[in-house]
Amino acid sequence: PVGSLKQALHFLPKNVLSYVSHPLRFSDFFMQAYSDHELGVIGVLALDGLFLLMTEYGLEYPNFYKQLYKLVSAKVLYAKYRTRFFSLLNKCLIRNEMLPAYLVAAFIKRLCRCGLNAPPSAALFVLALVSNLLRKHPECNCLVQRKEGT
Repeated sequence: PVGSLKQALHFLPKNVLSYVSHPLRFSDFFMQAYSDHELGVIGVLALDGLFLLMTEYGLEYPNFYKQLYKLVSAKVLYAKYRTRFFSLLNKCLIRNEMLPAYLVAAFIKRLCRCGLNAPPSAALFVLALVSNLLRKHPECNCLVQRKEGT
């Protein structure tokens, strides 16, 4: 059932993974829940465990940013776990210095589009994140302001 899955995804990253001898054994569980992006809340909760496995235990997940992009929607900005999603989104986009400009630009555009229909608290986060991304990746400034004649 969905309720049990939500509880497991909420509980595992903080309370179990650090005490298990082989935490990468949980990777398939998190990947399956994360790939099921139609259930947005489940994807958000699975993101926490996947991000922990990627950063602390060396998990390689090539479709991570593609799935993360799919999760960024107006629906998630209204979700119960949106603060967790915001903090993880911030870590994923700001912490990684090797992201290509086209990927950052895609996230900026999607976040701005979703922020138009978001509640005020989520819109403020979107504006702060976009501002930080534009400062960190100045090559994306053309999305906001173009020089004359181009």
